[in-house]
Amino acid sequence: MSPKPLRVELRFLGRISVRAADRSEVDTVVAQSKRLALLAYLALKPGFHRRDTLLGLFWPELDMNGARRALRQALHYLREQLGDVFVPRGAEEIGVDGERLWCDAAALVRGLAEGDPAAVDLYEGELLPGFHVTNASPELGFWLDGERNRLQEKAVEALRTGAVDRMAAGDPAAALGLARRALSFDPLNERALRQLMKLLDACGDRVGAIQAFEEFGRRIRADLEMEPSPESEALARRIRAREAPAETPFAPAEPAERRSLPEFITPLVGRGREIAAGAELLRRNDVRLLTVTGPGGIGKSRLTVEIARELEPDYPDGVWYVPLVPVSDPDHVVGAIAQALGVKARDDRLVEAVIERLGDRRALLVLDNFEHLLEAAAEVARILREAPGVDALVASRTSLNLTIEHELLAPPLSLPAPGRRIGVGLPLDSEAVAMFVARARFVDPGFRLDEDNVDSVSEICRRLDGLPLA
Repeated sequence: MSPKPLRVELRFLGRISVRAADRSEVDTVVAQSKRLALLAYLALKPGFHRRDTLLGLFWPELDMNGARRALRQALHYLREQLGDVFVPRGAEEIGVDGERLWCDAAALVRGLAEGDPAAVDLYEGELLPGFHVTNASPELGFWLDGERNRLQEKAVEALRTGAVDRMAAGDPAAALGLARRALSFDPLNERALRQLMKLLDACGDRVGAIQAFEEFGRRIRADLEMEPSPESEALARRIRAREAPAETPFAPAEPAERRSLPEFITPLVGRGREIAAGAELLRRNDVRLLTVTGPGGIGKSRLTVEIARELEPDYPDGVWYVPLVPVSDPDHVVGAIAQALGVKARDDRLVEAVIERLGDRRALLVLDNFEHLLEAAAEVARILREAPGVDALVASRTSLNLTIEHELLAPPLSLPAPGRRIGVGLPLDSEAVAMFVARARFVDPGFRLDEDNVDSVSEICRRLDGLPLA
């Protein structure tokens, strides 16, 4: 996984280093936070980016002319320092040239996606450690936090998988090394803790396994004021009592068949900001349950499904969609989840069977239309508590009133600006009008927004308060 010669080299994992093609360190770029952030953003997000999007992210405090000038100056400066590493597409889009620029974080993601086990060696620590940008859009900070969490989770999961493989190959020393690295990168990850405990136990180091558990307990109490999960406590008790599990603890769980997310025949309009915000929340280690709330007709189900679709690569063991509209009794919610998972058990053992099926998997439950089944919220909380690798994404008119719950409000689609007439033939700056046009074309493919109907369409959208399903 080494970079090709004569490329600009960016190392952002565990350190911040920018090397020109001649291998010299370019400290002047590192010293300028906003220009370094722009370079990192373009290197980590493949493809082309509209200049007006970059203006809003990096220079929200400037007017349009000032922001465009700042972007031109930043790109010119980076070209002077690093060479021609940027590629334009037309007048309004910019990207990076992958043949001339190499970034360790991008190479990590690419290598893991291609199944290269050596790619995880690129992960040396947090993305851009200690780095932050002032006078930039909050969205840029959200993106950076989300990338840090995403890359950490990918690296930790790759290390845990590597530990399984090395143990299966009869190399316990290498397996232990990988498991220790996984826990060192994410010291509050209980799945990584339990894997290390099981490996130490299997290698005859029961004292080391208990010490790892006790050290973890001290960390989680100090950092989060929490106790280790019941599953970790139970494992520690078994090891103390020398009751090693009968089954091999390192074999990966047999993957469950995931339930595919529904497809929609109408195009998605807007919601990019909410999808990004929801995905970033669920990528945080402290968020296990996210509820998308809002009134009827606001588009919660569509938004929830699209957030889940964005997150599919983050859940290697499955994303299960559980539609709850047909369920009228809160007592049947667990049954609906069991049906989605393919679990069959007696009613009095259904929750336990679901938890057993999920086990230590890294998976996402998508529970759609929960508002009439709020009494079942405690069962959902129990599943999340006892299946620590599982998260839940819920669509509901109201919150579930659980302490572990985070809430994302689904706002109405943006309306035409008051007193401003939408320009016919120009890009629509109103999501509600764009939705109206898309739905109208679904019924009448020849529909067009023109001088005769633009005012009426705008007024309809205003009267409907931007509700997409009104």
